[in-house]
Amino acid sequence: MLIFMKNVKKFVMKERNVLAAVHYHAGRAYASNVYSLVWIEDNLRREGAFDAESGAPVELDAKMPTPSFDKVVPKVNEDSAYATVGNAELIQMLSVLKAVDACAPNRKDSDAVMLVWRASGLIMYARGKTLRAECCLSGKTENLADGALRFAVFNARLLSVLIDYLRQRKGATQFYASQRIISPLRVDMAPPCAVPSGVVIAPRYFIEVDRWADVIPEDVIRRCNENAGARS
Repeated sequence: MLIFMKNVKKFVMKERNVLAAVHYHAGRAYASNVYSLVWIEDNLRREGAFDAESGAPVELDAKMPTPSFDKVVPKVNEDSAYATVGNAELIQMLSVLKAVDACAPNRKDSDAVMLVWRASGLIMYARGKTLRAECCLSGKTENLADGALRFAVFNARLLSVLIDYLRQRKGATQFYASQRIISPLRVDMAPPCAVPSGVVIAPRYFIEVDRWADVIPEDVIRRCNENAGARS
């Protein structure tokens, strides 16, 4: 819990009361913003919302309902596809994410990276104007058939904050393969771990075809973009 509380201020949004709090519910503590969420198991099984700065209880009314965390965290089961990423790979990943962000043409919005799951593993790709990189995170994706492909694109700066948190927990992680390009990414600490914890981050909904054409076939990207538009 100490690592979680030390990082909480990086996740919450101080200007919005409901998102400036740590929420305790059903044996978990949650901190979130409009893009991402971090959770950790809470052995004290507290309930309610508490200010992330002062720890004081936060009264929520009908205009500030408690977020439905159970709906935000993607559901997984024993058949879900995932890649196990070790702490050393998280450190390497974080280094690349920071470099991508530093080289972003628009410093306000950062730049993007793509995560690609194949049966042969998980790779993160960067295809910026001044930085191109590939970072192998895992050599195998469990429960993913040969020839199957899962991918999604994420904001490098927002993702780096979550990866930094996971890195500090000093354990292996499970990156669950995104079902669709608009599906949130779920990453959990891999068992056995001292305290169960995990993160969730929303993807970028539209993928630039030309930019990622050397990673994913153009027709596949176009079809995914069309399907994402139909569901949004």
